[in-house]
Amino acid sequence: MAMFTQSGWEGYGFIGGSRGNHTGTTVPMGAQVGGAHLQSLASAGTVAAGKAGAFTTNAFIERAVASWMHWNTVKQWEIVQKYGLEGNQAWFIGDKDAATGAWKGRGEAHGWPFNTVSMFFLAPHMVYQHDEDTGG
Repeated sequence: MAMFTQSGWEGYGFIGGSRGNHTGTTVPMGAQVGGAHLQSLASAGTVAAGKAGAFTTNAFIERAVASWMHWNTVKQWEIVQKYGLEGNQAWFIGDKDAATGAWKGRGEAHGWPFNTVSMFFLAPHMVYQHDEDTGG
């Protein structure tokens, strides 16, 4: 459980880890670095012919966030399928009882063993980037 939790939250922290703002004030976050790289690859002709709002720094940051979220979800699916981990979440998500040391699971009867960033973070309200000056 600890490895699953770390893999999701550590990656989410790297890209910026904040709903609606994936930017750093003193150092760029992973989403800013990824967005800047995507922006550098954009064709000047495509940018000139497209809607201006689609090619802002913030739009590229949002694309980088969505890309990482998709990659993370695919990796989670691969792990679940490879090791047969689809099923009762209570097997993986829970805590030890302080008095007895017995495992007290919680969660859905059918699910994945991740209590971390997962496919639900692909929703538009999770990957969006505020339109503001990000310094990049």
